[in-house]
Amino acid sequence: MVPVAIVATIALIGATVGATLAVTHHDSAPSASMPVHGQLILTPYSSGVDLQTFGDECSGPGGYTDVVNGAEVTIADDTGKTLAITQLGQGEAVGSTCVFTFAAVVPEVPFYGVTVTHRGTVKFTKDQMQRSPTLTLGS
Repeated sequence: MVPVAIVATIALIGATVGATLAVTHHDSAPSASMPVHGQLILTPYSSGVDLQTFGDECSGPGGYTDVVNGAEVTIADDTGKTLAITQLGQGEAVGSTCVFTFAAVVPEVPFYGVTVTHRGTVKFTKDQMQRSPTLTLGS
């Protein structure tokens, strides 16, 4: 009888430990991510004045000299935690504006903040981020 009792006790302990591990062990699945393709439209130019030929390269003039190809773009969640750091692409002249693009892959969260250089943070919802967020700067 002793061997049966020992085997039963070991089996019971094993089952208890296994059940405890099954309850307490959970994989923290990586959060889903999504690509973001946004743009910054710089409009410091007089209305109706063509910046350059459509499609030419451009960058920020005067007080906007920090808005250039390679300028830092930070994407954060609603608590301010940085989710991605990327850069502005080359600006492209479109009439009297200079349009820059940026792209990143970020975790899916309900709300985001996008900051270009030191220009302040613009808030977006997840839906807005999925539909290509647009920031504007200038007059």
